[in-house]
Amino acid sequence: MPAEPEVVEGLLADVAMMIRAVDAADSPSARAAAGRLTAINAKLDMQSLSPTDIANLAAIPKGQGDSLHRLVMDLHKSLNRLAVQCADEAIDGAHAYGVAPLRTNRSLPPSCVVPTRLSHVPM
Repeated sequence: MPAEPEVVEGLLADVAMMIRAVDAADSPSARAAAGRLTAINAKLDMQSLSPTDIANLAAIPKGQGDSLHRLVMDLHKSLNRLAVQCADEAIDGAHAYGVAPLRTNRSLPPSCVVPTRLSHVPM
């Protein structure tokens, strides 16, 4: 497939974006994930990706092995924990945002505070 390097580079960029999101609330986990991504990336030769390379990225190795897929799963767990921290309330076990006005006595972690207007986004 001629576009394999571009696809893999896009995947790596998306994982890096997930790491930045985790970094908002959990810097130690983000640093560990960034190290894992660096190690995974170091094993790849973008000029000669083989079917085995692609399979290894998508695999879930048994035992302690690492892969891009395992890293993404771990990042999803971290992001889910962050989402739980940011939720206003739980409704039948589902974490909800903005369903009811925020209670004045509930403070959110700084990583959950969203500015009302982003200066770099035109309105």
